[in-house]
Amino acid sequence: MKKIALIVVALSFGHLADVAAQSTPAYEQTPLPPGPILGKVADFSAWQIVYSYASSGVGPGGSPSSNAGGLSKAPNPHLPKTFTMTHTRSLWHAVLVDISDTKNETWYDGTTRFEQGTASSKLIPISNGGLGGQTLKFYFRNGEEFPDVEWVSPSNYLGTEKGTGYWVFQQGAEGPTLWVNSTTHYPVRWQKDGETRDFQFLPEPTASLTLPPNIVGISKALKHLDDVSHVAPPHL
Repeated sequence: MKKIALIVVALSFGHLADVAAQSTPAYEQTPLPPGPILGKVADFSAWQIVYSYASSGVGPGGSPSSNAGGLSKAPNPHLPKTFTMTHTRSLWHAVLVDISDTKNETWYDGTTRFEQGTASSKLIPISNGGLGGQTLKFYFRNGEEFPDVEWVSPSNYLGTEKGTGYWVFQQGAEGPTLWVNSTTHYPVRWQKDGETRDFQFLPEPTASLTLPPNIVGISKALKHLDDVSHVAPPHL
């Protein structure tokens, strides 16, 4: 009977330990410092976002994930695989590659963005004062330089992740979760509904970007037209 009692007690303690481990919060309630949560990128900077999709069987960089064999249908070939941004002063260069290896490229000169994809050699100038669009899954929102993070605020701060020290934010119960490096204030990972975006910050560019020759002429012409349109008519 004593032996049975000891076994029951041991099992009970084991169960309590499991419950305690499950109830231990994953985040420490470390207060946020004053000031902006997300840092601004430097005038010379470069970063890459690597996408993966658990529900579509697509791992980081387009590689098959561990559950790819059990999926009932092929993933959308237009899902982003990598997004690479290079920024030097007033010029921005963005390259999006989807999981079918189709490349979309965008240049932004501070006034106009120029989009070009591998499926077509046609260059499309878009004078909307921003870099991005649905094709690139990239937006400037509220001055933020990273996609889909405009919602981050102290009100949706969960705490500091144990082990990494990252700040963790979640937009409501079903919204995306964002991990932020508490030292650099740069995003580390964005996650929602099986989609994961890992942010990788690349070495700073050592030289300024220059617009490709086919864009330089168009850019100058558009700026000239803009200047002419703002010239006041002569008084008669």
